[in-house]
Amino acid sequence: MLVIRECSKCGKSHSRKHYWCADCHASYMRQWRKSHPLTPIQAYKDRSRSYAGTNKRRGNIVEKPCCICGAKAEMHHEDYSEPLKVDWFCREHHLLLHKIKQLCDRGS
Repeated sequence: MLVIRECSKCGKSHSRKHYWCADCHASYMRQWRKSHPLTPIQAYKDRSRSYAGTNKRRGNIVEKPCCICGAKAEMHHEDYSEPLKVDWFCREHHLLLHKIKQLCDRGS
């Protein structure tokens, strides 16, 4: 169901789930990024994800269903040095995978 809201910043009507319209949110994020730069590791991972996303849009990476349950999936990089080598997990299994890895990293 489409819900029309009014942006709390500029007053424009929009259909986003958030308080601000897309233009106001984008403006805020541009300012926020200036004062919160990415760390080198975050930048490296961001470039890898961006490269994979571009290749997906170009058709060089074919989207597949979740390798566990077969649902609609998202990309997961096991190794960011190989940006075109991705695994496919639904949101639920992707979050579970990261939670398990985080617990394993704490234990070692």
